[in-house]
Amino acid sequence: RSFPPGFFVADMDEFKRKIALVIAGRCILTAIIFLTIYLTNFFGPQHRLATTFYYVLIVALLFNIVFLALNKLPPSFQQAIIYIHLFADFILVNFIIFSTGGSENPFYLLYVFIIMYSSLFLSFGGILTVTATICISFLTIKFIYFFIFTRSENLLETVKSFILAVEVNFLGFLLVGLLTGFLVD
Repeated sequence: RSFPPGFFVADMDEFKRKIALVIAGRCILTAIIFLTIYLTNFFGPQHRLATTFYYVLIVALLFNIVFLALNKLPPSFQQAIIYIHLFADFILVNFIIFSTGGSENPFYLLYVFIIMYSSLFLSFGGILTVTATICISFLTIKFIYFFIFTRSENLLETVKSFILAVEVNFLGFLLVGLLTGFLVD
């Protein structure tokens, strides 16, 4: 069975191998995040988000079980499965970043993994769409944290801090998206 244009998978065996790689990577990342948080006491003993965050990690592992089951669907559903993977990971990463303090933590790097694994399946245009969506999401989360949650007395200082915090990450996401897109083409 051939896949539609712009969908870079030669056959079903290659598709299933790539999906298995994504699922295994998600399991490994979830385990690393869980252990890091647990061992470093990232949240502190009585932090209100600790339980919620652990539930999110459990949901991520449950997604893997669901995705393993979806992998057994007929080939006509395989393209939809990729978009479900991307959307579910996008929602989970946004929740993780938002619930742990915006981009003031290392979890924003999870966006890079979404961009990288989208390059396994999508064309250059698809990768740029994923990258642009991630940049807009990151910008929105940063905006909420800088101008709603941590508003300072000096608006100019807040704007300067916002621009400085966004520009490096924003350009990093774009660079990863462009490089993986060029490598795909």
